[in-house]
Amino acid sequence: MIKTRQQGKRTIKTTVRNAEKTMKTADKGTVKATEKGVKTAKATSKTAIKTTEQTAKAAQKTAKASAKAAQKAAQTAKATAKATAHPIPLSVRRWKPTRR
Repeated sequence: MIKTRQQGKRTIKTTVRNAEKTMKTADKGTVKATEKGVKTAKATSKTAIKTTEQTAKAAQKTAKASAKAAQKAAQTAKATAKATAHPIPLSVRRWKPTRR
């Protein structure tokens, strides 16, 4: 405080101006860093959303393929069941086994 009182008005004003410039520069750096952090967060969230969408689409395709395979298996099983459940009638058979 003693030095400040002994200094002239110009020196005090210059010191205040320099302090203001330093604060403005520091504030600008803080603002830029914050903006950069926000941009990075946005990019990260966009990437996460894209990854989630791709995973969901892949799961949907897999589910569709599984459903088609299950449907084909069911149709094959149904056809096999029909073929074995109704054997050829004896009157249609030509070959008759003989006992010896």
